[in-house]
Amino acid sequence: MSWCPPTEQSFPSEFIIDRDKKRRFKLGFLGPTSHLESFTADVVDIELDTNSAEAVSYQQIEVGAQILSLLEQIPYYLDLVSERYKLFKGWIFPPQTVFLALEQLSATYGKITDHSRARKKYSRLLNWSQSIFRNTASRLYTHPQMTLMEYVTVLSQRWEIIGMIFALIGTATYQLAHDIHIFHREGIPGGDRYGLRNMAMATSEMCIQFCSSMGIITEPFCWAAMQHTVFVAEMHGCRGNVTSLVFALGLHNYYPDVTASPLIEEIRKRTMAAAYALDKDVSMVVGRPPRICWRYCNIKYPLDVAWDDLVSNYETAVQRLDFSGWNTDGDLERGSKPRIALLVGIIQEKVLEVLLNDQPIGLEEKIKEICLESSQIRVHLPSYLQWSPQTKIPSVISLHLEFLYQDFLMYRSLVNQTSKGSGMLVSTSLDILSILLDWISNEAGLGRISPCSISAFRFIGLPVAGVLSTELFRHFQTPFDPAAETMFPRSTITKMLSDFATHLQTISLLQEGGNDLYFNERVYICRVLDQVLSHRPRTQFEPNKTGECEITCGHEGLMEDINLMELLDHFEWDPNNLLFSN
Repeated sequence: MSWCPPTEQSFPSEFIIDRDKKRRFKLGFLGPTSHLESFTADVVDIELDTNSAEAVSYQQIEVGAQILSLLEQIPYYLDLVSERYKLFKGWIFPPQTVFLALEQLSATYGKITDHSRARKKYSRLLNWSQSIFRNTASRLYTHPQMTLMEYVTVLSQRWEIIGMIFALIGTATYQLAHDIHIFHREGIPGGDRYGLRNMAMATSEMCIQFCSSMGIITEPFCWAAMQHTVFVAEMHGCRGNVTSLVFALGLHNYYPDVTASPLIEEIRKRTMAAAYALDKDVSMVVGRPPRICWRYCNIKYPLDVAWDDLVSNYETAVQRLDFSGWNTDGDLERGSKPRIALLVGIIQEKVLEVLLNDQPIGLEEKIKEICLESSQIRVHLPSYLQWSPQTKIPSVISLHLEFLYQDFLMYRSLVNQTSKGSGMLVSTSLDILSILLDWISNEAGLGRISPCSISAFRFIGLPVAGVLSTELFRHFQTPFDPAAETMFPRSTITKMLSDFATHLQTISLLQEGGNDLYFNERVYICRVLDQVLSHRPRTQFEPNKTGECEITCGHEGLMEDINLMELLDHFEWDPNNLLFSN
């Protein structure tokens, strides 16, 4: 099945709201196949429990007051978030939402605590906490002419937005360089970067618990859960569960909302794109079927429009889009990320469908079809997203590597299940490793290795280097065949793996956590290279006499009988997505 531009047939509906279109399914956590469907057939919308605010305990109100006391440091949070947004804008919710909410919370905090003694101040914080619980329990109403300021004024007095802000603050402690000036100020909340991170985690987690205990289902709660899962992923290497929320909100089945402004409509599309990308990310990492399947959804592509234009200049910005919804100015930083995430996610879902099926019948033909579709998607991308060997833009390189990596996964599965396609596997692996090495070398030469290249090196480079190391060792055990050198250039692969091991050592010093994984895999690569370069074929990896790698790999001691491919197949990867980051 050939690919065509995603919005070729439905493009007008991206811009024109059909006011007569009705939602087919009701909102809520249970779908149309639920055994309770017969008992809820007359319910047309989600209504909160009218007693949810009254059910809040005094202990929760006290905890809420403690959270609100942290808002004394809002000037610092504003500076931190500003530094974070200098790095990248994010694409789930607009930065303006965060800044306006912080400013409004700061103003409210100032009024409540101004010239108050400690006891009176705490009493006022308790009252404010109780008020926020009441607001959180109330229904969110929107209208087509609602401005961002009006929307944020409502949101800022709810636990969802406070939890989202602290999750963003915590995530920033990972995303910003550790030596940046903002982490070395006097009086930093929490004492230092690590204390700030722990405080943000506890606070965002508590805000989410508040919302969950009240049984609310709102879009800001979905934003908070989304940002919190990104934060948790940075800290613990796992994703939270946001799919139930997007299903309950009906974001997976898009329909035009006559009560929503274009900005809110776009945020919904981007939230769904983020959830879809996260879901594919988790599935690719754990090797399990995805929870959000494209064929069961009606997901609309977000528009390639910048946040500033969405907030203040929507109509004009829409006029600068091409027929498929991409911006015509070649600007990478507008709204391309969520669109790219959907495109990559569609291919990932097809790859999963093939790779998770243990029946090799027709596998080769299916892989060819997916590879062709992936190639067509790349061809139809706008020119500013097209990769060439001269490309220096990290996001474009990352996108190209992501597509190549999907090919790599399919060829690896084909080789494992049918023993066919080894040539394509090696060729794709060499392409990936060559691009990665050029990328990391160029950045190292400039004195700054970006988080984007580090992620690609870890989560794409390591599996590829593992395959090439294993193949190099197998070829090393057989007599040299000049005819096979074209298909498997030993000297080139040996040099590339040596460079890879060296860069891996450098990256392991830059990244927090994961050093044990780096050590294990570098040991494997180094031992393969040791045997190849010393020309001492062995039937298995045996520890050498000194217990050290005989080429320069920057570590002491070796692990015995390491099976890298088994390690890669069973290792619980940190599911950071190269394209997803908010």
